[in-house]
Amino acid sequence: MSGSTNRGLTRVQLVALTLVAVAIAGVAVVGGAAAVPQETPQNETQPQDGGQGQGQAEAQVRLVHASPDAPGVDIYVDGEPAVEDLMFGNETDYVSLQPGMHNVTITEAGNASNVVFQQDIPVRPGQFTIAASGEISPDAEREFAPVLLVDDAQPGDDESMVRLAHLSPDAPTVDVTVAESGDVLFDNVSFANATDYETVPPGDYTLEVRAATPEGDGEVVQEVNVTTEGGQAYTAIAAGYLDPEEAPGDEEFRVLLLEDETAEQPGNGGMTPPEQPGNQTGGPGSPAP
Repeated sequence: MSGSTNRGLTRVQLVALTLVAVAIAGVAVVGGAAAVPQETPQNETQPQDGGQGQGQAEAQVRLVHASPDAPGVDIYVDGEPAVEDLMFGNETDYVSLQPGMHNVTITEAGNASNVVFQQDIPVRPGQFTIAASGEISPDAEREFAPVLLVDDAQPGDDESMVRLAHLSPDAPTVDVTVAESGDVLFDNVSFANATDYETVPPGDYTLEVRAATPEGDGEVVQEVNVTTEGGQAYTAIAAGYLDPEEAPGDEEFRVLLLEDETAEQPGNGGMTPPEQPGNQTGGPGSPAP
């Protein structure tokens, strides 16, 4: 391999190490990202049963690749393929694991002999999404970091819930408005931040991603058509570059709409994931349409 390729794989190691250690083990990591303090996020309820949880006996982890200049990886758990060729713009299914020790191996996508990370990891109960965000290029303005989202929505049968995660490195702070009504659904969402879930009636919507303004009337960056169903929760992830020609990667801006697992009860069974700067839950937007 060339020198430039080797440098890229070094960054893959940091990506893989950070993702696995934060997503599955919930431990602090130094290297490729800042140390992650052990705190309880605002949308997470501290367990009352010593961390074992009452409503969910296993860990459920979903990974999303939203780092637009990072390569793909394969992930093995206990020697079995768990995630193959995870590339930008894609997410995994939720991977269910029983609490306890599991061997996690990360390889270069499509090259199982190139092991970039291997370690026994302690798994605790919980249900959450980890998104790889930021950039790995040496001259990147947004440093790579995993963004942790706790999947704790509890929509009723006749309602939907949706939240926004802003992971587009060159996009400004944004508002999201509903084209049909003009209502502001989310406001003033900055990079590497996610909103709380908002409740909306099931139906078809056109959502407008706008540059943030006090009145929610900024320039429309992109429109996305959304159909929501009763009893379902969604995460909308703004990803990619508004101006790929000036960016270290060529992935264009897009909105990834993910269907979230819904929580059976508050707290997601006792998982106390790490919180990191720039990933606090934002305040809710204006009333839902």
